[in-house]
Amino acid sequence: MIRDPFYRQIIECLEGPLDPELFEQCAADLLRVIYPTLVPIHGGGDSGMDGAIADGKGEPFPLVSTTGKDVIGNLTRNLKSYLQDGGLRRKVVLATSQKLTPRRIRNLYKRANELGFTLVNVYTQEAMANLLYRSPEWCLALLNLTGDPPALSAVPLTERPLLTHTLVGREADLFWLRQNRDDKLLVGQPGSGKTFLLSKLAMDGGGLFVVSEDRGEIAATLRAEQPEVLIVDDAQLYCELLKHLRQIREAIGAGFSILASCWPGDQEMLAADLNLTDPHIHHLEPLTRDEIVEVVKATGIGGPNWLICEIVDQAEGRPGLAVALAHLCLQGGVEEVAFGDALRRSFLKFFDTVVGQRASVVLAAFSVGGDAGMPMDVVARGLGLNSVDVMETVVKLAGGGVIRDVGQHCLSVRPAALRHVLVRDVFFTGAASLPIEPLLAQAPSLPQAARTLIGAKAVGGDIRQELLIGVLEEARSEDAWKAYAWLGRAETTWTLRNHPEKVITIARPALHQAPETVIPLLLEAAVGDQRSLHSTPEHPLRLIEGWIHAGRPGTGQGFERRRVLLQSAQDWLISGRDVSVGLRAFRSVLSPKFEYHTTDPGMGDTLTIHYGYPSMDEMLAIQSLWSKVLEAIKMIEVVDWEPIRSMTEAWAYPGRVNVKVSPETSHTMRSFADRMLRDIVSLAKDRPGVLHWTSQIAEHLDVEVEIPLDPAFETLYPVEDVEDWKAAEEQQISAVRELANVWSKLDPARVIERIVSIEHEAQSTGVKWPRWT
Repeated sequence: MIRDPFYRQIIECLEGPLDPELFEQCAADLLRVIYPTLVPIHGGGDSGMDGAIADGKGEPFPLVSTTGKDVIGNLTRNLKSYLQDGGLRRKVVLATSQKLTPRRIRNLYKRANELGFTLVNVYTQEAMANLLYRSPEWCLALLNLTGDPPALSAVPLTERPLLTHTLVGREADLFWLRQNRDDKLLVGQPGSGKTFLLSKLAMDGGGLFVVSEDRGEIAATLRAEQPEVLIVDDAQLYCELLKHLRQIREAIGAGFSILASCWPGDQEMLAADLNLTDPHIHHLEPLTRDEIVEVVKATGIGGPNWLICEIVDQAEGRPGLAVALAHLCLQGGVEEVAFGDALRRSFLKFFDTVVGQRASVVLAAFSVGGDAGMPMDVVARGLGLNSVDVMETVVKLAGGGVIRDVGQHCLSVRPAALRHVLVRDVFFTGAASLPIEPLLAQAPSLPQAARTLIGAKAVGGDIRQELLIGVLEEARSEDAWKAYAWLGRAETTWTLRNHPEKVITIARPALHQAPETVIPLLLEAAVGDQRSLHSTPEHPLRLIEGWIHAGRPGTGQGFERRRVLLQSAQDWLISGRDVSVGLRAFRSVLSPKFEYHTTDPGMGDTLTIHYGYPSMDEMLAIQSLWSKVLEAIKMIEVVDWEPIRSMTEAWAYPGRVNVKVSPETSHTMRSFADRMLRDIVSLAKDRPGVLHWTSQIAEHLDVEVEIPLDPAFETLYPVEDVEDWKAAEEQQISAVRELANVWSKLDPARVIERIVSIEHEAQSTGVKWPRWT
């Protein structure tokens, strides 16, 4: 049982009769802490919306509030009403005064999904009670409760909204807190989830937070509720309070134990204040990446994967920090999170209380060195500080978990997103910026320093071009140049213009940033490179092909990328460049498939390959490019027909991609292959090798196309019969003997010339002997 009488009163009132309309207004007002743009919608004509949440991605999406016991029924009716009235969004938030089991919550998510919606979050009775606890206005208006929360509370004092979500990866930690009945100390870095874990303990009736320093109020509540545990969160800020609690315990003969929490750097001091030994001190270890993903998703963020991955990267195992970043994203602050500003603000808020304004400057100086870090004496000289002062600052900062000893007497700041915003704000914000050159000159790893500068520029740092280029040139790091190219089109084109030899190194970012500039360079690099694309990931044409296939369906990327490549390949051939390279580029232009992969945002153990055919509209758009490809082919002398054969077969055999193809898609693809086939036959009437494989495709498509086959070529290169290869072999031997008999009567020189011609034709058109020959 929760030993907080005020909290119990709130729960009792929520379980009783409530004014539904008033609850809707209350939910909209209180949830504005999480969704600042939320506005209530009053009245019956609300189209299934009790509130509207704007997120800058179209019209606002609905908040559904209910006091009824049939929560899933209410959600269903509201969503159907929203759909019937033409609502466009497919996200929803639910608030209820009802207590819900995990199974009922799962069913709500399932029902929303069945109706085509993503249920962003469910705020149950416990979550609403936590919000009401600190809102005397709504406690009075909705519940008719007056008075302030007591000195000992089930709800901690925190600026972050503690809304209920599943306990992830901390079950053993919670068990330790419950089992140890003596005074104890919970130690964890900022954002490690100490407050949330302690609130779980309090909600289970395992203790109460001390939220007042008034000894009289504390003693009175102790006598009334007799809690077993008093919780002092962030106890390093309340050392005197710990002494008062021990005195009160002795004065009134109470049996409670004290549970304090703190940062690692304050462990020794608090252990001494509470007279604790190691068995009574517990450290919160970082969670795994997979566990942090689970924490993020429990807040209501289901994607996209890049955003979840960014939060996981920045949190570095700290669930509390992950929740704070996720909530900021739900409020519309995705850019703040992506740029690292939210991370910087979160940490410096902690550090300023124990270190002061020097924290950001010292952290920024160590950040310059990237993963390799910076020596402490270099930082001291670079900032013009005393080495002892820097060391004292570092000792205090170390408890926050953002400074790591990376060896060689160097300290590094983690995570990388924090480094970038710190370097930006201290060294690159205008006239007040500190000089960074003294630190760069003595950085242990110039490639790492270059990556830090690039990261700072990516988040808005005003970094001079000559400074950044100078560091890159001196660092000689291919990875750094690649990161530089990812900054944008200007950086990509500068690199290609001044360092064309790095075209393969920066190909992937360049294809995204400036495709029309890099494609001609990649085509040039492909000349004479006959390696198989399948087994050569860094082949210039393989890089182009991967970029083409990675154009995601429904985004327009697939067609636009093919259009850009077509123009580049046309220009390439018109200028008299290598025909083979141009034709292989055309093969990617006419490729009907897409293929890209994603990894899970957790440990990265799961690789998901997405592949298949685009939508019908996109497919028709790709087909429209054939006329220009054909026009270009007519203007050149084709030596190697294999790319043309490959692009034709890609449409003629839809099943080769190994995906389920609808009858409509199959018909569209095969019809286009028929069109390509007829164009190729008319173009290659004097090429028996081309006519040979076009006849095979025509037979597969079951279309009637007049193809003038060469009998001698067909005899020496028969169509493979895999069903009865023995009979086919005997038939071929007989046909060859007949041909030999005819040729035996001709001039041997002419026969040899004919055989050589047929063999050359087979090689240039991609025709091979059957496997049974």
